[in-house]
This record gives sequence, C-alpha cells and structure tokens, in this order.
Amino acid sequence: MSLSNSRGDLSEPIKRTGLLASLTTSASRGQPPDSPTPGIEFHFRSLIIGLRRRLGLILTIGLLGTALACAAVLLMQPKYTAKAQILMNPQQTGTGNGQAAGAAATDESMIDTHVAAMTSRDNLRRVIESLARNPYDGSAIDQVERRAAQACEAQRAQPGTGERSECVVPAGAKLPSFQDLERNLTVSREGASRVISVRFAATNRIWAATVANRVVQLYIDEEAEQKRQSVAADLARVAQRLSNLKAEGEQSAAELAKLVQQSLHAQPGSVERNAIDNQLRQLERGSAPRDQLYASLLQRQRELRYQQDFVAPDLRVLSSAEPPIRPSSPNALLLILPAFILSLMGGCLLAMIIDRLDRGIRSGRQVAEALGISTLAMTPLLSRAGRRRMHRNLAKKPFDTYTEAIRSLVAGLQLVSPHQRSKIILISSSLPQEGRTTLAVSVAMYMAKLGKRILLVDLDFRRGSVARVLNVKAKKGITDILLKDLPAHEVIQRTPYFSLDFLPMSRHQVDPMYLFTGSQLSRLLNQLRENYDCLIIDGPPVLRATEARLLATLADQLVFVVKWGSTRRDVASNAIDQLHRAGYHGGDPHNWLRAVITQVNPQKQARYKYRDVGAYFAQYGSYYASTPRYRKDPTSSPQLSVVSVADVRNPTVKATQK
Repeated sequence: MSLSNSRGDLSEPIKRTGLLASLTTSASRGQPPDSPTPGIEFHFRSLIIGLRRRLGLILTIGLLGTALACAAVLLMQPKYTAKAQILMNPQQTGTGNGQAAGAAATDESMIDTHVAAMTSRDNLRRVIESLARNPYDGSAIDQVERRAAQACEAQRAQPGTGERSECVVPAGAKLPSFQDLERNLTVSREGASRVISVRFAATNRIWAATVANRVVQLYIDEEAEQKRQSVAADLARVAQRLSNLKAEGEQSAAELAKLVQQSLHAQPGSVERNAIDNQLRQLERGSAPRDQLYASLLQRQRELRYQQDFVAPDLRVLSSAEPPIRPSSPNALLLILPAFILSLMGGCLLAMIIDRLDRGIRSGRQVAEALGISTLAMTPLLSRAGRRRMHRNLAKKPFDTYTEAIRSLVAGLQLVSPHQRSKIILISSSLPQEGRTTLAVSVAMYMAKLGKRILLVDLDFRRGSVARVLNVKAKKGITDILLKDLPAHEVIQRTPYFSLDFLPMSRHQVDPMYLFTGSQLSRLLNQLRENYDCLIIDGPPVLRATEARLLATLADQLVFVVKWGSTRRDVASNAIDQLHRAGYHGGDPHNWLRAVITQVNPQKQARYKYRDVGAYFAQYGSYYASTPRYRKDPTSSPQLSVVSVADVRNPTVKATQK
C-alpha cells in the first residue's frame, strides 16, 4: 500500500479528531451548544465554588484562629462580680398629685446625680487612695470582708488544702489601678426604684467585694460629712444672725431708756414731747418684728443643733457586697466555638478577596472575554521527567491527556486536513516561560509522528531553546543562512525523534530588524514552505520583542500561548492588541489568531467548575489515560494493530491474525 493510501486510511480518524477539536473548543469556551448567554452568571454558585476551591486556606485560618483563641483562654483569668446596693431615703411629700409628680421628678434627678457623682474621677481617686492606705479598715461596712478573710485564713490553715488564688486576703493582693477601677466599676439604678446598685468585677473575688463596699462606704461617708458641714455652716449663720439681732435689741433698749428719760423732763403737749413720743412709737413698732425673728432663729438654732447630733445622709446601705462564689465572666471554653466560626468567616472573606484579586486566565471563557479569541486546546502540566520523555509519551501513549491536548490543537489548526492551507504556524506568547517552546516541539513531534514533513524553526533571537528541549547540539543556525548565504540543507538538522527536521537559532547575536529589512527571512520561509508540509515557528514573546509582531505578518496562523493561572488578563490583552495592530495578510481574522492554555493543573482546574476539558480530564482521568488492549479470541476476525511510526512510513500496513 502506498503512502498516499495510508494517509487516505487515516482520513476518517482525522475527521473524527477534527470533530473532537471542535467539541474541545466549545468546551474550552465554558459552555455547551445549548448553554445560556455567557453574560448571565450565577453569582451565588460562583461564590460557593470559589469558597470550595480555597477550602484549605479557609480551614487553615479557622484552625489558626481557634488555636489563638485556645491560647487566650488558657491565659484568661475568670472574673468575679460583687454587688452592693444603696437605698435613697424617700422624700417627704404632700398628698396632692402635683406635689407627688414633683417629688418623683426630684427623686429621679437626685438618683441620677448620685450615680454620676459615684463614678466621678474624684470619687474614684478617693477610693484608690483609701485602698492604698488600708485595704481592710475594719469599719462596720467591712464586716463581710472581715468574715471572708477569716474564712480564707481558716481554709489555708487546714493541712493539704493549699492556697487558692481567689481566697487571697486583699491586703496581700495587688491594688487595682485607676483604669481598672474606672473600667470594671458599674453604678446603675435598679429599674424605677430608689435603689442604686454598685458592681465591681475583679479576678479576685475578695477584691471584688472589697472594692464595691469601699466605693459605697466612702460615698456615704462623704455624703454624711458634707451634710454635717452644711448643718454646721447653717448653725454658724444662725448664731451670727442671733448675735446681730441681740446687738440691735440692746441698742434699741438703750435708745428707748434715753428717750424715756427725755420725756420725763419735757413739758406735756410741747413740741419736744411730741417728737419724743413719735420716736418711742417707732422703736416699739421695730422691736416687735425683731423679737419674732429672734425667736424663730432661736428655734432654728435648736433644730440645727439637734440635726448636728443626729446627722443622717439621704443614702443608706441596703445590702453589702458578698464575695461571689461563681465567676461572672462567661466560661472561657464557650469562646472556642465562636472563635472558630469567626475565624472561618474571616477565612471566607480572605478567600473571596484573593479570588476577586486573581487576574490569571484559567479557562477558554476567560480567554474569550479578556482577549476576544477562541481557545484551541488546554495542555496539562508536565513534570521535568515528562518533558524529557515527551517523544516517548507521544509515541507510546496516544491516549494520554497531554497527547490528547496536542491532537486537539493539531485538529483545530487543520494541519492534517486534506485541504490544508496553513503552511507557517507561529507559536508565541505575551511573556517568557509560558510553555511556548515545549508546545512548539510537541506539535512538531506529533505531526512528524503522523508522517508529515515538518520543519521546526527556532526564531527566538534572544534565547533560542528548541535545541535545548530536543537535547541536540547545534553549531549553526538560521542566522548563518541569512547572513552567510549558507545552504539551508547544511544547517537543518534531523532529530532522532520521528525524523523531525529543525532549524536552530545561532549563538551569535544579530539585530533582528536587519533580517526583516532586506526581506531575507521572508524569502527563506517561502523557500522552506515549498519543501515541507508545515513550518512550526517557535517565536519570541510579544511584549518587549518587536520581531514577534513582524513575524506575525509572515505566519498563516498564530497560536497565542497563555499559561494557566499565571498570565494576567491585562498583560495578555496588551499583547493581543499589539498583534492586531501588526495586522494579518488575508484570511479569516478569527482563524488567524487563536489561543492555547498551557501548564494546566487538572485537579485544580476541576475545582473551578468551568465545565471545560481540563475538568473532565481530572474527573475521567482513568478513561482518558487508558490504552486499548485486544484480547486473543480464536473466533474473532482479523483486526489491525495499533499503528506505529514505522507503519505510517511503511507503504504497507501490517495486519495481525487474532
């Protein structure tokens, strides 16, 4: 059988491969044929998928936050809250509704005044100074503290009990600071009553009761002292007034006696006698109110002296603070679950932010949206050993995921079609190290495996890598042909991989613009395309490499390489814009420039739920990686074996009898 017939026998599988490429392209764009409009996105589903994709990060942050909460719980000391209550004495009010309403308003204002005064800075400073002088002064209000201290002493005296931190006598404990007192002291009114509650929280339950009682004691003592001072001041004022009235009375009595003596010597009915009588009447009229005022002041003086002996403040202790038995702070272990939930929420928020800031391209739909071009294939990530054995995998593993991706790319470019029109294929990218050279070598090897006459050309003038990937040493290169007029067949080398021909890049440096100015490179490519079925060009990256745009005008088709998850959308879009501005010579612009996503991690790709071929490779990896095996059956008819490289180039096809 001739080689042409052999190729004719392969035309049917090639058509099926073309169908696979079209389906792959449709899948890479992220939607089936009957899918809805791409603009309609289910944001909630995308959110759930994004959170599932970064589940490891979320759990790590949740566990880290929980660990920190556990550490804080271990270092946290429980707090005890002691409460003392003060009762404001009811005011004497009348029986009328108006008087009762006025008295109620007065009580509310007085209670608010007491609450504000009790939490004032001056009062708190007096409490701190009193605790510093003597934490346990033995006053009547401290009987509770004294009993608690005696109980603690008795407990410590028992053998084998040991000392507990919450049973330490306040005198031996650390005094609370002003900030602690201001932060942990709470003074409030009990509902609508005249009762004022004083609460203090501390890590030592004895301190909690001591401070609460001391605040109450000092405030009531201060109120009583102020009331005594007020009574003493009123008594002094009344005494001074009585002294003044007594002096005035003595002066009036002296004047009256003088006028009486004068009236005895004056003639009755005379003018002098009449004047004296008028003065006597005025003195009598002035002495009556003075005597009444003097009597009232004497009564007020007696009342004030009585009050001075029995001064009682408006406030009294309703209940003293007892050392609390149980801590008032919540159980520290109960904080672990809220900490875990809050940490998970923080992890979800961080995952959403990272996902929102991620500008890498990972699917054909993103390529279409960001770059406006279609995606031909998605090649999986190869290990270093896999790149070294690339030719073996292409030959011996025809159903491997990487081989399937290269086959999809070749079918999408219609390089094996009987009506092939593209002869020069340029493979480029936006930046270096995006898998451009590996893809070019893989496509060239695969087409050479199919029996095509392929020439792989290295046109990366800055750093040619084709010879390194093929593990072949090259002394001469394409610039030797262009500058030294060497014959092309003396520079072109044949690799041991499927007898692939390649044209390496020379080591010496030359300005690429010089090669484009004289049209030497264009003429050379036109000559080479007549001797080969296809030219695969490994071009330089588009950004910061001017020759990449010039090479785009010489290629029949351009494959733009996008590295999965690494190539940013704005960077790739900038490169595509430069290629469009460079222009293309005839043909369909949509078929002239298409993309390939390289170095795809199938497991990670499946987490994004893009419904593309990468996700299905991960889900059905065993199916795609399986190699057909034929069982021996004596009743079966003769079948063709798996076609090898030698069989493709052999004019006859071997048949095996099973």
